[in-house]
Amino acid sequence: MDLWQQFVEEVNSLKPRDEKEYQGHITSIMRLIFHWKDVLTETNIPVGNNRYLRPDIVLKKDDQPKIIIEMKDKNISTGDTEEGQLRSYLLQMKTRFGLLIGDKITLVYNDLTKIDGPTRLAKIEFKADDEMGPALAEVLDANTYTDEKFEKLCAKCLKKLDIEKDAEKLAEKLITEDGKSEIAELLKTRYDSRVVEKALAEVKIKKNEPKTPIIPKRKNTIPGIKQRYSSSAFDFYTRGIQKGAAVSFFDDDSITATVYNNKRIVFRNEITSLSAATRVILTERGECNASGVYQGPKYWKYGDELLVNMPIIK
Repeated sequence: MDLWQQFVEEVNSLKPRDEKEYQGHITSIMRLIFHWKDVLTETNIPVGNNRYLRPDIVLKKDDQPKIIIEMKDKNISTGDTEEGQLRSYLLQMKTRFGLLIGDKITLVYNDLTKIDGPTRLAKIEFKADDEMGPALAEVLDANTYTDEKFEKLCAKCLKKLDIEKDAEKLAEKLITEDGKSEIAELLKTRYDSRVVEKALAEVKIKKNEPKTPIIPKRKNTIPGIKQRYSSSAFDFYTRGIQKGAAVSFFDDDSITATVYNNKRIVFRNEITSLSAATRVILTERGECNASGVYQGPKYWKYGDELLVNMPIIK
């Protein structure tokens, strides 16, 4: 059995009561499966004059910190908010490689030659067939670990991110008149120019309509509990969602927010509403509607269920 499969099976068998217990399990896994001998857990690490940091887990080799691991609850879907602490540790400790471990593994890379700050490279699921899982497990093995091997993995991830960004830019360009003209010039190298111009005149190139969540029919799914729904302002607490819980955007689990009180969330370090956060996200995507008004609970989910479909249970 390869390292990644061992890791996945071990983690998926865990039922930790809280983040602290989960951290203990991951620490043991790093020692037993990945062969790290020098593992620090919540140890004061000096960074400057009379200042200390206490990362959850630090993997050391040759007396140098190599990988910083920040732990979250096994059932928490992690995003920008949860990554903040790990990014801070990487910067202050001048360490290149970081892992944020919750319901998934987030690989974060701090390029010490640049001032851009740490970059999220990938989210890796605890599944045997995850595309990146085996490669991560291979570089994580202390028996064969080198900075160079980990750097190569990060370089591949960065290349993939660059391709995705370039593809997005090209897609944006293709819906413009300049993009249409460029397509025409390329086609004219193969077809008669009159054919190309006539064909393109009949083709309407437009940007895809923004995605909207598909809202399934509500079902009474909790036996023994009378459920009711309300069209008034959404209240987290009456749906059994407590302060500090994580919610995520309907089509991107990496976009998360934390419940601040019964009606507000913390999104990108600001206290705001579901509707306002939705408007920010869709504006950044170029998909905001003319009014800029949204019913936030239709665009956010708790676990796998849209908030708008969650019944009032208390």
